[in-house]
Amino acid sequence: MTRSYKTKLHVANDAQNDFLILCMAVKRKLYNLYLNVQFGLLETRKRLYPDYDAFKELPKETQSQFYISAAEFEKVFNHVIRVSGSYPDWWDQAPQKTRKQAFRDAERAFRNYFKGLAKEPRFRGYHARQATYFSGSIHIQRDRIKLPLVGWLRLSEFGYLPTDDRLQKIGYHITGCWVSRWANDYWVAVTTGEPAPTQPASHTGTKLGLGIDLGIKDMAVLNTGEKFINIAKTSYYYHVEKMKKRWQARLAHRKIAAEESFAKNHPHQKAGHLTSRGIEEARYYLARWSAKLAKINKETVRQAIARIVKLKPPHITVEKLNIKGMKANPKMAPSLQRLGLSYFKTWLTWQCQKHGIELREVGTWYPSTKLCHKCGTYNRVQFHGTLADLAVRQFNCPHCGLSIDRDVNAAINLQQATDYTVLTVTE
Repeated sequence: MTRSYKTKLHVANDAQNDFLILCMAVKRKLYNLYLNVQFGLLETRKRLYPDYDAFKELPKETQSQFYISAAEFEKVFNHVIRVSGSYPDWWDQAPQKTRKQAFRDAERAFRNYFKGLAKEPRFRGYHARQATYFSGSIHIQRDRIKLPLVGWLRLSEFGYLPTDDRLQKIGYHITGCWVSRWANDYWVAVTTGEPAPTQPASHTGTKLGLGIDLGIKDMAVLNTGEKFINIAKTSYYYHVEKMKKRWQARLAHRKIAAEESFAKNHPHQKAGHLTSRGIEEARYYLARWSAKLAKINKETVRQAIARIVKLKPPHITVEKLNIKGMKANPKMAPSLQRLGLSYFKTWLTWQCQKHGIELREVGTWYPSTKLCHKCGTYNRVQFHGTLADLAVRQFNCPHCGLSIDRDVNAAINLQQATDYTVLTVTE
């Protein structure tokens, strides 16, 4: 299996900093170049064959003319674009693997778009999160990492990345390395190929397994009654979010002031990309506060899942949520965006695989909230399938008279569910 280890880098050398920025710029330029060519082919196809159904009936050779793969585009790039003289010389300073990976990432973005798995690819700007790829001779020690053409870089967290000695003993191998720049901080993600973890769990205390009900009022509720708070409702989160909005407003005001000043001093010219010390300061602090929000959300999810896995249950059952449909409600969308339920499921899947816990998932339409876990009665008295049901916080069974917290009742129903899909394979 492929596993990624990510930690922070300390880049104190100006030469290394400039080289990493150059590699990220080359990858961004080549990524946008592929998108530009592929969008041009799509426009040509739409002009020649406006009926898409008729286009699908054409021979495969004709259809392939309007799509270029990463390997084919690399050949065109090397034998046509570079020879034509429109190729900047500083692009050659980046590693060859970095240039190839840019085309692969752009091709993957288009494939996901054609399959309906993602939105239309967008061009990457200078102020977006930047990343570059390295492969080949990568060496890791306890406190530093050596990258091709970069040299040794100091790690922020000692002993987390798998060292060369550890890789040799266990049989791991490094498949690649990503270096990203986020809010003026550098991060390194090392991907390794290693055998799937099969560590058996000694199930104690929770022999019947766990059911987890995810929600907005509380991020997660267990069938044991334990609740994990929604960090977005704490005062500290509100403070960080307020500072982020404040710097967003300052950045907008400073951009407007720069445009008005340019229009006043140059009435017959068109304003291009305007910047100033104030605008760059606002961008810097906006990126820092945005990064802090993202780190708070991720760390909250990881701490909650660590406590859940520490209980060592034989299986964990969650419900498949229609996040896209839930975000259609404008009142719920901001809260769902802060929670990061998709990341919760991704990290829970990995931890269950690592500790030998079976992860189960029930269907989207399983009425975990509306069923009484004691007698199995469907509660139509309190729940009518409307948004007003969210205001009902106490489950009162009309048949057996059970009164219990609705989220705890839903978690117990999930724990007792018999119709499910297994997401992890344990030995």
